[in-house]
Amino acid sequence: MSRLRWGHVLWRALGLAVVGLAVGGAAAVGAVGPSPDLPAIVAVLQADPTNVGALNAYGIEQARAGDLIGAIRTWRYAIDLAPRYVHLYNNIGSALRRLGHLKEAREWYQASLRLQPTYWTWYNLGLLQEEMGRTTEAMQAYWEAVRLFPAFMAARERYLRLERLAREAPPARPTAPASPTAPSPVAKPPVPILAEAEPSLRPQGGEDDRSGDRPETPTPSAGGATSVSPSPGDRVPRAPSERVAGATAERAKRPAAERASTAGPLEESLTAETPAREYDVVRLPGDSGGQVFLTFDGGADADGLEPILAALAARGVRSTFFLTGQWVKRYPELARRILASGHEIANHSMSHQNMANWSKEAIAAELEKAEQVFVAVLGRRGAPFFRFPFGAQNRRVEQFTEELGYRPVYWHIDTLDWKEPSVDSIVDKVASRIRRGAVVLMHVGSRNGAKALPTILDHLLVRGYRPDRLSALDPAQIAALPTIGRHR
Repeated sequence: MSRLRWGHVLWRALGLAVVGLAVGGAAAVGAVGPSPDLPAIVAVLQADPTNVGALNAYGIEQARAGDLIGAIRTWRYAIDLAPRYVHLYNNIGSALRRLGHLKEAREWYQASLRLQPTYWTWYNLGLLQEEMGRTTEAMQAYWEAVRLFPAFMAARERYLRLERLAREAPPARPTAPASPTAPSPVAKPPVPILAEAEPSLRPQGGEDDRSGDRPETPTPSAGGATSVSPSPGDRVPRAPSERVAGATAERAKRPAAERASTAGPLEESLTAETPAREYDVVRLPGDSGGQVFLTFDGGADADGLEPILAALAARGVRSTFFLTGQWVKRYPELARRILASGHEIANHSMSHQNMANWSKEAIAAELEKAEQVFVAVLGRRGAPFFRFPFGAQNRRVEQFTEELGYRPVYWHIDTLDWKEPSVDSIVDKVASRIRRGAVVLMHVGSRNGAKALPTILDHLLVRGYRPDRLSALDPAQIAALPTIGRHR
């Protein structure tokens, strides 16, 4: 999908969400009301839905209102426009941490630091490492935060606290294996810092300052680099290891433009364009993000269709439904609702029989019968995709369907939801195996599959995946869809 189309689609979603932010967003757990900056942010996005600074600021407003998944979707879209906009990576990490996805949060923080080491990201990573029980790594992260911003008292205090705990910890018994020292509990975990497009976008104190242990904004020096003098008597923590110190020295050799950011007024931060430059290829965390495809087969029942459509609509997700001609003939109104909801219907044969040994002529007749039902009920033929009933296929019959103008589509992940396993089992099958470009098989007749779908969708969205219809693929991507006879 082109950037222009993505911008149009996103702005439509943002426009609808503004009402929720302005009226009822603060009702969410741990949420606060919209900031006075929201109208200015919305005005900029109305003029240019691809303005990255405004997208980042709008994502922060979504997070403030408690819509963390929506915020991640906004920031992930903005990364597609400006892959080196470092604040987006930090903010996604902070949202994932608040949602409990600690491993994924750490990967996004680390990606942010690869682009540009900043004190707030090092601090957020330290909080996360503490939460994961990784005391040594947390100390290293806090030390890096203080090195970049010596007056950052929150990071300094947490480092010294962990150092003191490590000194006071009793030595391990010689016969017992060493185990990491868990951090002592705190009354209330600090809220991760959300990095704005510019420092001035963040509330500067008073009742609106809900960012937790946020340091004072550093003052840019004449040379453009950030410099803050420590207070008299402040004790600068020691580096946890020579290895960390060496890595820090190496980062210090990078150009100043990669190590410092400048501040500006709100108006400038929202209207300024991303500097024109040739971006290097940016490696995103793991294999997160990108398109994935939740596909739904229908050959008999429709018990799960209503909640499936509701879950997809609530999240603005469109999918591909492989339906038999008999299913469409039996449930004509439901089939029309699928199309009216923005999804697409593809051919799943007329009568759902095993076609693995059929001739080309028999396959052609079976598919055409289904198409005739589609035209009679829906007023159109199906999408140019075909799924063999039961997945019973081979290279010979796949070639037949291709010669008939269809693209046979198998799957990467089978949820087996038609067997009605537990909801947790269905969710785990997708969450543990999902990757960029994966095709997931579900069924419109599965009650537990329908119950699992909201959790599956939320899991995909917080990890940066974009569920979509198969027709959103370009020809080269369509050619790479999974089959049995050639590749999977």
